[in-house]
Amino acid sequence: MNINSSQLPGDSSLQSRFLIAMRRYLEAMGSVALAMSICLVVLRHLKDVTLLSLVDQFSNVFKHVDFNNGYYAKIANIEVAWIFAGCFVLSFVIRALFFAVCHLLPRKQLGDLRIGFRDVAVVVIVVVALIQLIGMIGIFQQERQPDTKIKSLYYQKTNARVENIVERFKKHIPQGATLKLVTDMPYKKRDPAMYIHRALVFHFYPTDLRNIRQKEVSHFLFYNKRNFTKTVPDGFEVIGKLNRRMAVAARKDSSTQ
Repeated sequence: MNINSSQLPGDSSLQSRFLIAMRRYLEAMGSVALAMSICLVVLRHLKDVTLLSLVDQFSNVFKHVDFNNGYYAKIANIEVAWIFAGCFVLSFVIRALFFAVCHLLPRKQLGDLRIGFRDVAVVVIVVVALIQLIGMIGIFQQERQPDTKIKSLYYQKTNARVENIVERFKKHIPQGATLKLVTDMPYKKRDPAMYIHRALVFHFYPTDLRNIRQKEVSHFLFYNKRNFTKTVPDGFEVIGKLNRRMAVAARKDSSTQ
């Protein structure tokens, strides 16, 4: 007597459990997708940005990391962690509402709400992990580009040069001073000037180069500034000069030498 493998004991039970699990996770995915859609719509109306722009920011958020401050790029000027936390909570709420509505329907097999919450948590974690993985793949592809390696080498040399210049200027500037940068570089618009500015801020620390402490300026740093002697403010004098475009000026009554 031939026995079909589909007729083996327990096979139908295994298939049934698989289908139930698939249905649960599909429902959980629907809850998460709905929660993310609601978040996108809310952000669109609150921040007055297009949905396409928001979707693009979501897909690229893990590709741009602020290594100095330790956080990822923002979405619609909101920390990405708060957005994902909101989607996470909203997914739970949607799942709970789904169970509540299904409870009113006759002959509906609900299962355990705690299992439903667990399924949502698994789906959210997988979605965030996939977005991160896509972002890391994008970073890896960028790092593999020949021009990226050339830029990386250029920035390493630039950073070393800036560090050397700062070390020569530091002897003229006391710690805790408020330093103002005067330069011809477009450091608020594009690299490499932006990178040089960040390197100056980093290497001059704890000297405040961005006036974060909101104190009166005590020193001026002239960096790549043509004819800087003509821009020295009244009441200040040059106390350290590196070349025709780089110098430090302090108040005339300053004790800094």
